[in-house]
Amino acid sequence: WRDTARLASPVVDIEDSTTGTNLGIRLTSLRSVLPGTSDLKVYGHRMRDVPAGCLRPVLGFRNLHSLRLFDIDFTGPHPYLFQMQNLEVFEMDGIYLEWNLDMLSGLPRLKKLSCGIGNSRLRGSLKSVRALRDTLTHLSLHGCRQVTGSLHDLRDLRHTLMKLDLQGCDLVTGSLDNLRSFSLLEGLFLEGSGVEPNLSDVTAGDFPSLTTTDALFLKALGRLDTPSNSFTFKSITSIDMEDVPLDAVEINLDVVSYFPNLQRFMYSGGHNNEIVGSLKSFLVHRHCLTELHLRDCEEVLGSLSDLRDFQHLESLDLRGTMITVDVQNIRPNDFPSLKDATYIGHPWFVKDAHDFMRFLHERNRHSSRCSGYQYCGHLHLHTKSPEHYHPRLEYLATGELPHDSSEEFTLQFVKVGPRMGWRWTAGYGYYFETSWLDDEPVASDERYDEYWEEFESKTRDMLGPFRGMYDPPPTEEANRQVLRAFIRYPLAFSVERRVRPRTE
Repeated sequence: WRDTARLASPVVDIEDSTTGTNLGIRLTSLRSVLPGTSDLKVYGHRMRDVPAGCLRPVLGFRNLHSLRLFDIDFTGPHPYLFQMQNLEVFEMDGIYLEWNLDMLSGLPRLKKLSCGIGNSRLRGSLKSVRALRDTLTHLSLHGCRQVTGSLHDLRDLRHTLMKLDLQGCDLVTGSLDNLRSFSLLEGLFLEGSGVEPNLSDVTAGDFPSLTTTDALFLKALGRLDTPSNSFTFKSITSIDMEDVPLDAVEINLDVVSYFPNLQRFMYSGGHNNEIVGSLKSFLVHRHCLTELHLRDCEEVLGSLSDLRDFQHLESLDLRGTMITVDVQNIRPNDFPSLKDATYIGHPWFVKDAHDFMRFLHERNRHSSRCSGYQYCGHLHLHTKSPEHYHPRLEYLATGELPHDSSEEFTLQFVKVGPRMGWRWTAGYGYYFETSWLDDEPVASDERYDEYWEEFESKTRDMLGPFRGMYDPPPTEEANRQVLRAFIRYPLAFSVERRVRPRTE
């Protein structure tokens, strides 16, 4: 089997959670058994204080083309990593390693370099990357804040580079104009860098291969005086701004008109008031858009029904926006491709919850792609609703109203046998009466006994102060009165068990 392994050059994953010395021993043993390995992954699992020299055995893998290191804290430099003549892919994520970009000259065949979270000790200038002008196609230095230089320093890679990620490299300067001649560039991510969002005299022939970009490119387009009907970027299909902090520059959704073939628009990075505009800006993409995430973009306006003609929309997240969830205007055949309807937003008033939950129920029942019955703890009234307040159930235990509370009234589905319903929850195991969406099974059904037992277990206990109530009290003061009444007269909130229907 050893001869077979040498010929096959298999992918090898090493998991080591003990010491760096042990890691070196395991690499040495592996090298003797599988010297032909071409792809090596080392998962450190929070391995700390790994001594110099423990990775020296990797030099013995003469056919090694790909090396991926994850979650290791090295002590001191490791020059052995930069003496592999055949290495083509080098990926480091969660790696604390002292090294300089000028060491890349020891990797003459490198095609892909990816430095993810944790590479805070990387130093050097982008000028050093020129040593790989004939080979490098992917350069990702995400969050490497000590890297310096300018986009102009990468000009020698304009005929090879396909992906460039310098997010968070705030010492890297330049302008988007420096990249216009990069004919093969497909992915461009520069948010949080020192690059200026400038595009002067842009034409339809610029960035001919670009398919995915981020907020910085949108900001540059927002500064243009040229209308979008004079040129478009037909190759761009994805805008990705997830978990990227934006600066004070506003992005108006009108800029999406520059991308007629847009399939993905993704933003989810906390409460953000810098993305503004209307959902109607996406109407030009009704025939191609598949994913739209605008979570916590509080300045985005519109109605859910603005998107009802989007036949290919599979993923939609409008939570935290000011968009009206007008489910009453949604037709049965709208959103045929939507996989999960639970992220469409929040009801504005308590009375809207009834139509909202019935809509999710109907979506799930008529579409095998919709997973609306998953846990829905994120469903609640819009936080800007005049009826939004916290239950403050700590009052039941202390007799004093807390100054703050993390709990809130949420919505959840209830499934009992074949029957679906929904209810409000208040935290601490308390909930309201269930509003049923389906009829109860007939008592003569042969599985009715099973249904009844489950019904009793899910609807009898922990109603507490909200027994007999289907909706939260309309105001916080009304809620306090309910809690005080429950403390004073708890027996008034108890009811006899419902009698099981007789079978005729």
